[in-house]
Amino acid sequence: MRKLYRKPTRPNRITRKFDPRTFLSREGRPTVAPTNKSITALYGQPLTLTMEFCANPRYTKVIWIAKDQKIYKPGDADECVIAYGITD
Repeated sequence: MRKLYRKPTRPNRITRKFDPRTFLSREGRPTVAPTNKSITALYGQPLTLTMEFCANPRYTKVIWIAKDQKIYKPGDADECVIAYGITD
């Protein structure tokens, strides 16, 4: 069963800054996208990744799967990774 997700958008380029009341209907899965599009990392230095969730109904749980197949829930940490809690 496909669910309907709604994400705010604007009707066109001219009025997009002034009319936040319109919605784009979207079917499919929730999306997760990084808020920073270009990331530069230095080996051995801390790096913070920020993600934006778009889902309706709201998400109920979030997990991160690392390259080494470790699973992190918000609030988990080890010597290399800190999975911060979700903020609205």
